[in-house]
Amino acid sequence: MIQNRKHMKKSYSFLLGLIFLSQVTFGQNHDLGYTEIHPNSLVHTKLDLSFDIPNQEIFGVANLTVKPNQKPTDQLVLDAKSMLIHQVLVNQKKSKFSYKNDLLTIDLGQTFQADTPYQVEIKYTAQPSKIKGTEGEAITEARGMYFIDPKEEDPDKPTQIWTQGEPESNSAWFPTLDSPNQKTTQEISIEVPSKFVTLSNGVLVSQKNNPNGTRTDYWKHDQPHAPYLFFVGAGEFDITKDKYKDIPVDYYTEPKYTSTARETYGMTPEMIGFFSKIYGIEYPWKKYSQITVRDFVSGAMENTTAVVHAEGANQTKRSLIDENSWEDIIAHELTHHWFGDLVTTENWSNLTVNESFANYSEYLWREYKYGKDHAEAHRIEDIEGYMRDPENTSKNLVRTSYKDIRDVFDGVTYNKGGYILHMLRGILGDEHFFGGLKLYLSKYSYQTGNAQKLQSALEEVSKRDLDWFFNQWYYGSGHPEIVANYKYNPTTKKLEIDLVQTQKGQTFEFPLTIDYLVQGKTRQTSVWVKSTKSQRIEVPIELAPELVILNANQDLLCTLEDKSKSLNGYILQYKNSKEYLSRKIAIEQIALAQNMTADAEQTMFLALDDPYYGLRELAIEKLDIAGAENKAKLIAKLVEIAKNDPKTLVQKQALKQLASLENAKDYLSLFELKSKSESNAVSGEALMTLLKLAPEKTTTLVKNINLDEVDGDLKYSLMGIFSQEKNPEHILFVAKNLDDLLIETYEDQSLMDTYVQSVRWIMSSGNLQALDKTLEGFKTLNQRYGKYESFKQNLVGIVDQCISLAKDARQSKEKEFVLKIQNTLNEIK
Repeated sequence: MIQNRKHMKKSYSFLLGLIFLSQVTFGQNHDLGYTEIHPNSLVHTKLDLSFDIPNQEIFGVANLTVKPNQKPTDQLVLDAKSMLIHQVLVNQKKSKFSYKNDLLTIDLGQTFQADTPYQVEIKYTAQPSKIKGTEGEAITEARGMYFIDPKEEDPDKPTQIWTQGEPESNSAWFPTLDSPNQKTTQEISIEVPSKFVTLSNGVLVSQKNNPNGTRTDYWKHDQPHAPYLFFVGAGEFDITKDKYKDIPVDYYTEPKYTSTARETYGMTPEMIGFFSKIYGIEYPWKKYSQITVRDFVSGAMENTTAVVHAEGANQTKRSLIDENSWEDIIAHELTHHWFGDLVTTENWSNLTVNESFANYSEYLWREYKYGKDHAEAHRIEDIEGYMRDPENTSKNLVRTSYKDIRDVFDGVTYNKGGYILHMLRGILGDEHFFGGLKLYLSKYSYQTGNAQKLQSALEEVSKRDLDWFFNQWYYGSGHPEIVANYKYNPTTKKLEIDLVQTQKGQTFEFPLTIDYLVQGKTRQTSVWVKSTKSQRIEVPIELAPELVILNANQDLLCTLEDKSKSLNGYILQYKNSKEYLSRKIAIEQIALAQNMTADAEQTMFLALDDPYYGLRELAIEKLDIAGAENKAKLIAKLVEIAKNDPKTLVQKQALKQLASLENAKDYLSLFELKSKSESNAVSGEALMTLLKLAPEKTTTLVKNINLDEVDGDLKYSLMGIFSQEKNPEHILFVAKNLDDLLIETYEDQSLMDTYVQSVRWIMSSGNLQALDKTLEGFKTLNQRYGKYESFKQNLVGIVDQCISLAKDARQSKEKEFVLKIQNTLNEIK
């Protein structure tokens, strides 16, 4: 599962910021990290399902094949949340049962011996909409099955049914042993309106039209997997067909996004081939389907052969010009089909053997497809996300104590865990690291895994003792926080490095790579840092080095404060290091003093042509043109970049810098030209600038833009233009996108004026439809982020202000506006 990120990169840092600011009170932790040994095990699950869609109910018959584990038993206890149980049969005979606290206890009527299978049939009605689930960082609700626009009341939203089972929510739509250490094969028959398309695990065996205008689809999955991975989806979808070798690979999208389905998901077959090769295990399932749904409660979910994605995956041709913002998520969910679906964590304490691998797969795919810089940029962003929440430093990766299961779905399990694997890869080398993963997957296929099993497999292949590594990184918390001083001793001809670990808690031992530059040539060595607070390391070098880079390959997950590096050292570091992070740090440090020396300014100019587009963006952002010695040269370079850089996101950053100049109006023709770009990022930035410098030009320029194709920067620019013009034709566009804009203001404070202006317009408009869209957005935001107290307070304040704005506007629908807003405020509170 991927964490809940809308346009993942930006909103994940937004979420982490909320977590940091939140004053949520957590109760005492409980030791829940054991593997539940249930008296019974699932063998096979057969479900017959039909729906009362308007009332959000499931009518089901569950046929379970179960067997006792180690001891004889005469009782079966199943998870069954918010259900009406009508009848239970055991081996076709009526059975006594009791139902209390979401548990169905069945009297088997006889004692079954260990490993002796028996059949249980349960007729039930599930009512998942009546569940009031707790919210977690990655999962916002726990209903299991969701009905989207069930009464067909929203013209902008299709009616859909979909499920979300992780961690233990599928027992809200069928009775089961809802634990990750259970494995079962499955059959599902789904009766739906004939206009609907369905998707489930495994293969579609048959379809039968019914006299009542419905159709029954029969899906079969004959490879065992965990109950939380069961999936049912239904709605009006188009299917774009693809394949990997002879394995069907299908993309289910709303018809509006059929034209971009292949552009969004089309790299999937190549990904399957890449991961099959690098993990050493050929893709083990019979199909691979991906479906994009509305209002998904997480980012995406790795249901076996039936992956579900949130609507952020719905991308237009314009947004795809800038980047495929969903590519990392596609790689993440695909890797789960090895780590998570094939070998499943035995308990939630060991979630790292699912999610850390999926997180690291994003790096592996980028490295393979786009190069190391691209992968490293993603790694550093993830590590910064982990470090942004100070609570993360006190959490072990393998966690035997937590308050709620969902607490484990966090920046430690995902971000930190992924790059602990990266460190391990660097220590063992690719042959032993990936060889160990192959052994782990082979040995525990269709079974469960944990960190101990992973360690054992890696040790068996590498012939190395890894206790030191797993003890501190898997069963310990935090990371090294290093302060470094160094100098060259010409008498001993040694580089003397003093390292101090300043973090609270445990100290770490680790290999540390060191680059040093002597007479224009870079050499690298590696030293072992002991688990002590302070240590002096001496590196023999014949001549005084011109440059020293600690953690040179940047594999070590740490913070490192280099007390000895001068401005000239950072200039040399940028020019000589091939590592992304070393160049990034150098740019950031040089930028602080770029107007102090000609070399610093020249290096910033050099960085504008960095081979990695992300560092070109950074260099542009950090430029201080006002204080530059050679201002004309820098501006000319920015104009060239804005026109011709091969990456539209870099063009956008150049336009933004040009817009900040005192003489920005001198470049109106460039902004006007770029406002017609097919790129959302470029046209959005150009239009936002024109709105400030020459608002009279924007009305004509936006007339030919297809509003269904816009997203991101362009969407927010248009909202600014429309809320200023106040053309009633555009008010619904603004209202529908207000929730996205509010989230974006946490990343870009300059958009707050647009947000305030948009809200004022809607509250004074008297347009009840626009008001309803706005209030629906408030409710959605509260559902997703309301657990974070800081966000909750801000949202309540905004809604409260809307009441005042509606009253102050004195428009004809004032009373209706105030009543609707007040009701929404009460609901959010």
